Amino acid sequence: MSKKACIIIVVGVEEMEVLTLLNILRRAGLEVIVAGLWGDISVKCKNKLVILPDKSLESIKDIDFDIIILPGGIPATKAMQDSELLAEVLRKQEKKKRYIATMGTSTIVLEHHAIMKGKNVTSDPKYKTIMCRGGYNYNEKSNVVKDGNLITSAGLGTTMEFALRIACIFTEPGNTKFSTPYLESNEQDIITPGGTHLEEYPPASSALGTFNEKDTSNVT
Repeated sequence: MSKKACIIIVVGVEEMEVLTLLNILRRAGLEVIVAGLWGDISVKCKNKLVILPDKSLESIKDIDFDIIILPGGIPATKAMQDSELLAEVLRKQEKKKRYIATMGTSTIVLEHHAIMKGKNVTSDPKYKTIMCRGGYNYNEKSNVVKDGNLITSAGLGTTMEFALRIACIFTEPGNTKFSTPYLESNEQDIITPGGTHLEEYPPASSALGTFNEKDTSNVT
């Protein structure tokens, strides 16, 4: 049975994040639903691209998703912070120990709704103080941080890396429809000062193959 993913969108969301996630995860064989936070109406993204959600979040709030993903974008992040419906969906996801993933600015939605406190995270660097004060362990060593069932990324420049790493969680090695060196790489566990196991991955250049260290270091 295909794993189920839900990407939640609302006005002002980063369209590159949404479309990259949608493309990679569907290629990897996941069943992906794009859910509109404010209903199943068209959503104008940060750079004016319009996306029509598959469903409204309200209509699918009782479905058990293997992962719920929050793309970034400052206006979208504010709407997500203001949404009690989203808070309810995230609390249920956390209670069932299923995956939640956030990108860049949307990581502060976790802090606002007190979701997965105490976890290792990254985010748009501007929000480091908010996350630390909220009781999270902020990690600056990696573009993407996975701590148990929480995955966070530093933002727009890490979109492909973030999408590939989510795909790897739900894709078995040897899958003939989707392949990346991430699937063959071993995850490395390190111990943070707080004693928490933090799973890290090889740099994006090893997965994408077409970028060298100098190229990727300049991505913002």
